[in-house]
Amino acid sequence: MTTVTPPRASQRPSARGPVGSTGRAPLRGPARASYRPLTQRLEVTFLPGLGEIVADEITERLAPARPPRPVPGREDALLVDHSGRLERALSLRTAVAVFLVLTFDVPRPKSLTSGEHLPRIADAMATSVRLGAARTFRFEAAGHDSSVFQRLAAELAHATGLVHDDAEGEVVVRFRRTPRNAPQPGASPARTDEAGWDVLVRLGGRPLSARPWRVADFPGAVNATIAAAIVRLVGDQAGDRVANLMCGSGTLLIERLLAGPAATAV
Repeated sequence: MTTVTPPRASQRPSARGPVGSTGRAPLRGPARASYRPLTQRLEVTFLPGLGEIVADEITERLAPARPPRPVPGREDALLVDHSGRLERALSLRTAVAVFLVLTFDVPRPKSLTSGEHLPRIADAMATSVRLGAARTFRFEAAGHDSSVFQRLAAELAHATGLVHDDAEGEVVVRFRRTPRNAPQPGASPARTDEAGWDVLVRLGGRPLSARPWRVADFPGAVNATIAAAIVRLVGDQAGDRVANLMCGSGTLLIERLLAGPAATAV
């Protein structure tokens, strides 16, 4: 895993260096007193059937101003308006992955190469690197091998210094038409049904479901997010006695101990 150190505020990113997560100078005096954290829209994906549990964990860990709500047309993703540090979103244990959602009022992906829109995508990709992704990226989109997406990939590679690896890139960038009735935070109601394009950048290097302690796949092992959901449903007490014998990879036991101490764990 490659660690990227963000440039100091006094440094201006080079044309090929990663775009910093913010170009603002530190706030001082009255400006700092009146500052309100920027609200960013996240899409949290999960396995079917875990929606309510994931929503509860999001509410508990991230404390969003409004409850998580389903992504229109999908049953495996929630939209979250998040105003805290993005690192906190990576602490979710029942979610598969977290994406930063950028919405653009453009008719087609070709328009995303403009100087108005490209820096926002590059900045989100640099944020993913800062949160642990390697310096490679790939697209997930219908027609990702078309000339339009190839040009966009070249422009983003130049802007960020990242390598476009269509097979194994760690910074995953998805594209889709903006779901109707899903405005960006702060958007006026009149714009709710206008269709544009969303660009979703996965935060961090791997899905949250890929636990760092799992160094090899074990056939038939329970998915870690399901194990974490079971732990949340059962609850955890310091006096618990936990047995997870002859059950493959021990995922349930590990997720239980990550949730809190137990009197006995076998």
